[in-house]
Amino acid sequence: MSKLKVDVTTEGGVTVASPRGRIDSNTAPDFEEAFMPLAKDGAIDIRLDFSDVAFLSSAGLRVIVMASKALKTRGQKLSILSVPANVLEVLTISGLTTFIDVQAA
Repeated sequence: MSKLKVDVTTEGGVTVASPRGRIDSNTAPDFEEAFMPLAKDGAIDIRLDFSDVAFLSSAGLRVIVMASKALKTRGQKLSILSVPANVLEVLTISGLTTFIDVQAA
């Protein structure tokens, strides 16, 4: 089982979480562990940088939805940046692009 690497940086009040690799049923727990604390009670301006995400499964979508809901309770909105075409297709088909700000690579 491979571990997903998630880099988290904060600059100028903006926190960016940058997962690298595949977000699937094996690595979604790593993604959740790294990202959910930020979404629940962490930074004010949070963005996901998906430039190095090669694959996104329903397990990863679940984490994104949970994070979006947690941010919404704080009056925040999730943004996902630099999304590769194949991952953008998954986000679009799932309907997440209707309530999450998603920007293609």
